[in-house]
Amino acid sequence: MNLSTTIAAPVAVVGAGIAGLACAHRLAGAGVPVQVFDKGRGPGGRLATRRAEDGALTFDHGAQYATARDPAFRAALEAAAEAGTAAPWDGRWAMLGEEGFTRVSASETRWVGRPGMSGLVKALAADVAVTQGVRITALDRDAAGLWRLTDADGRTHGPYHAVALTAPAPQAREMLGEWEAAFPALSRVRYAPCWAAMAAWEAPLPLPFDMARLEDPVLGLAGRNGGKPGRAPEADCWTLHGAPGWSRDHLEDDAATVARRLLDRFVALTGVTEAVRHLSAHRWRHALVERPADVSYLLDAAAGLGLAGDWCRGPRVELAFLSGHDLAGGMLESLAVAA
Repeated sequence: MNLSTTIAAPVAVVGAGIAGLACAHRLAGAGVPVQVFDKGRGPGGRLATRRAEDGALTFDHGAQYATARDPAFRAALEAAAEAGTAAPWDGRWAMLGEEGFTRVSASETRWVGRPGMSGLVKALAADVAVTQGVRITALDRDAAGLWRLTDADGRTHGPYHAVALTAPAPQAREMLGEWEAAFPALSRVRYAPCWAAMAAWEAPLPLPFDMARLEDPVLGLAGRNGGKPGRAPEADCWTLHGAPGWSRDHLEDDAATVARRLLDRFVALTGVTEAVRHLSAHRWRHALVERPADVSYLLDAAAGLGLAGDWCRGPRVELAFLSGHDLAGGMLESLAVAA
């Protein structure tokens, strides 16, 4: 059934991360008209790449890679690879513990976007209307059962037949207002923040790894971005993620101070002596799901209001995709019944 002729208005999806775009892509594939809103400058959410020095330097400062175990997500990655916007990454992996760095063999394929991490979602966004730079702050359902959204500038968008919220759980709760009572599972969700430092050196650092997880109270991850497929920065670009506890303790610190602290720790652990060319930092307030809702998605079918995201099932990129994909399936069932 093509639902475009059987519903009164389009469906709105709030959030153009991988959960929101997976939801929108599946809805659009079933013939549902979809409008996506996102507060950022481009799609991807935490699948993000920061550019510096007029694009000469690139840093994947959010999620570093994705793995695929579910057939639906594997198919999405293969479609992105066929379009040239994703590729497997055969990087050198390591763990840093008390005995130093230990090489780690990859147990499953790691995928990255091309030329940045948002490449993983570009194919999902190709068939839907995405409005960037609009922060939705509230939603309201009228007597006819249609939804309208209000943005941070006071503008109203709609009407919409149904709404899917795919923002981090704390932001979704703010948007829901009185509708939060319909989704008690939201209150169980807990996130850890993450400070991400971005550092670049003129020449490749003489280190035996491209990505390292660290058992360290300050630094949680160090990743070399230039070795990923589709990257060609002018310098050796690294992302340094603060450990969750450290990031929480220093959440409101000055970005320049945080960047220097994370760089100093990286230098102390690796022995790097080369002078740094670029140094900056980005704060992710809702970076890593520590306590998920343990559901695939949330849906009030009668009201036409659903929620999805990494906070539903866990912090992996694939789980965020599946949450949005499954929410679309639930919404399609309810839309077909309503039709």
